[in-house]
Amino acid sequence: MAKRTNIREITSWFNLKNYDFFESYPLEDILFQIRLRCIFLIVYTPFDSETEQLDAQKRVLEQIKKGKLDASLFDDFITEQSIESNDDNIEFIVNGASVISLDHSMSQGVDVEDLSSGEAITPFTMGDLVTYHRYFARHGFIEEDDRTVSIRQGKVFTSVNMADILDERFGDDLLIKVDIASHTDEELLLEFKELLKVWRDETGHEEPSYGNSRVGISSFKKILDYRIIPLLDLMLWELVEERKISNEILSRILFPISGDDIKGAQQIRDTIRPFAERFTLGYEFLIQMENYLKKHDYLKNMRISEVMKLAENE
Repeated sequence: MAKRTNIREITSWFNLKNYDFFESYPLEDILFQIRLRCIFLIVYTPFDSETEQLDAQKRVLEQIKKGKLDASLFDDFITEQSIESNDDNIEFIVNGASVISLDHSMSQGVDVEDLSSGEAITPFTMGDLVTYHRYFARHGFIEEDDRTVSIRQGKVFTSVNMADILDERFGDDLLIKVDIASHTDEELLLEFKELLKVWRDETGHEEPSYGNSRVGISSFKKILDYRIIPLLDLMLWELVEERKISNEILSRILFPISGDDIKGAQQIRDTIRPFAERFTLGYEFLIQMENYLKKHDYLKNMRISEVMKLAENE
């Protein structure tokens, strides 16, 4: 059972004023900040072991204590966690396999180009190409010598996803080619919409259901109103230190008496903490909020402080 903490253990490093700059952040960036924090709070994580996960959580917490709260908070982690370097030759782990990037530092910003990506749709990378090729070669689908590349058993036109040998390292990604130069946006969207139904049937992946949670302007208002980003950081402290911050202490830290907005322990227990935990129990609620922004893209670059005013009229 986690031990209770006293307020001095928190106030020795936590300063609510350090989070004031988030009020000027656009909604899209606010959700990105929440997503980064959820990586270290959600039970399902990309880490290989509990030890590796705890080490990452500790390093992020140390950065929080130093006041590095924006995207730079995760710079060191991303560098250390994703790669191992030996001079200019960098090792990346892609689809569970090691891929070496030769003269990596020399290529940065020179000939390296990358397509934009979203949450569900991302470009197929050179790292993907290498790992897929090696995997299929290892399992005997591909044979090659100095002159030719052969695919066994007449599988030249078998879709990669239907080869039925890929394991969990490759996830559930669907690999397709899109002729973006020869077709209009409307044509592409209509075809994708039609094929999507067929692909779900062919691959056996039904559309996920996110429940009946209602997301609207008021949901974004609560992020600022309930001080969700600093609360998530305090929840990370609880996780790393195996301590429990009482609702009374949370109310005193997040909503001090000297402030304009005071919320008590009961509001923390009944409303605020449950709202924050909706982010940490899985990505579904966060995805719903991100989808809301996609449907109402005029909100993406709107400061969250400005959204507060919109929410009053919702």
